[in-house]
Amino acid sequence: MYKCIKCNGSGVVPFLHIENGKCFDCNGSGKVEKVNSSISASLKRIEALKSSLIQLESKHTQLEKEYMEFFNYLVELSNSQRVSKELTRKQNTLAINLQNVEKTIENHKQGIENELKLIEL
Repeated sequence: MYKCIKCNGSGVVPFLHIENGKCFDCNGSGKVEKVNSSISASLKRIEALKSSLIQLESKHTQLEKEYMEFFNYLVELSNSQRVSKELTRKQNTLAINLQNVEKTIENHKQGIENELKLIEL
């Protein structure tokens, strides 16, 4: 059962002069069995965000692994004179990519929360 969108789950609409405002979409119960188009659209957006989130979390794991491998490589090279601007640039690039993925993951999680609030499942 889903919350009726027409009456916002109250079972009553503002037209009190027609059957005391009874909502005809849910027959006054506040709940409907059929998913209406706005709920269906929200559910599709949630599924798309979840799918994207899974991919982003995988990318995040890979970036963390690359970052740690590179960091360990830098530690190994730190005793030599071969640490260069290129190594520092690569480290910075990996750190920025990791931060961007983390921000995107948080945005997707917030998007899922917002969609869930809209349909109040």
